[in-house]
Amino acid sequence: MTITLHDVTTSAVGLFFFVTGCMALVNPQKVVGMFGATAETKESRAEVRAVYGGFGVALGGCIFSLRWWPPEQARGAVLALAILVAGTGIGRILGGIVDKETRFHPTWTLVLLEVALTVALLVR
Repeated sequence: MTITLHDVTTSAVGLFFFVTGCMALVNPQKVVGMFGATAETKESRAEVRAVYGGFGVALGGCIFSLRWWPPEQARGAVLALAILVAGTGIGRILGGIVDKETRFHPTWTLVLLEVALTVALLVR
């Protein structure tokens, strides 16, 4: 089996989401702390674990499993995943504009990361 640039970039994206998802499952406070928020209640930590942790682990696992999918389905799944990642970036851009975000980090840093992840998924 030949390994392509797409295989490498897609695997890197999968690893990123899997690792960050695991980090959110283990330490949800660290995730929201990056945004100046807190997760002081059990309910808020559960929400962070679900949205950031569960989503990241599931997304990473899905990306890793693509090797065993029929090629047409894998291409469609990668496109859908790229749209999801791009959507988070678009949400951050809109939030940054509405809230007149002037600090570069974390909002604009994450927008750049999400653009890079989207491109990495779409590289063929």
